[in-house]
Amino acid sequence: MKKILAILCSFMMTFLTCFPAYANENAMESFVSIPINNNEVWIFPTEDDYNAYLKEMSIKTDEDMISPQYVTEHEISRTTWYHKWICYHKSTPTWTKASSYTVNAGTKCSGSIAATYAGVTFTLSLTKTQNVTTTIPADSSRYSRLSLSGDFLVKKMTRFYHDNSGVYDQYDYISYTKLNSYIDVTYQ
Repeated sequence: MKKILAILCSFMMTFLTCFPAYANENAMESFVSIPINNNEVWIFPTEDDYNAYLKEMSIKTDEDMISPQYVTEHEISRTTWYHKWICYHKSTPTWTKASSYTVNAGTKCSGSIAATYAGVTFTLSLTKTQNVTTTIPADSSRYSRLSLSGDFLVKKMTRFYHDNSGVYDQYDYISYTKLNSYIDVTYQ
């Protein structure tokens, strides 16, 4: 009976991992994501927001202007997600009872999940390469696997473009910054 229950639980976890439920059914799918640097990604909720971003990236300052153009940004909201589960580690493809796990230096784990913030659904991605060989203790009386998780700073922003006449364009975006990444033991 315990074996059947373990198989059923494993199936349910796989199903929930592959087909995540969204907390906000009214969430809008993001239009496009742009990596800004190694740790930050901007997500544009609409095509209009993305086109405004592209337009501003292509404009060059006109030498005949009396005063230069400038940009202001306003933070609408922010949150920090701590130890946000991303995926199971490739070194533990199945649930097992183990007293510890060893992750060798140079081992790389990557994954992504759907996430929703401020009514916008986007892909949250993370990669971790283990720098040193590490042994992670586990409770051998419980079924477990290794997983990749991370800390993320997520913000909703509005960017305004100004010239001599005032604000002439603006767009919204969601920004997420990868703060930390972890290899954790996850239990059934």
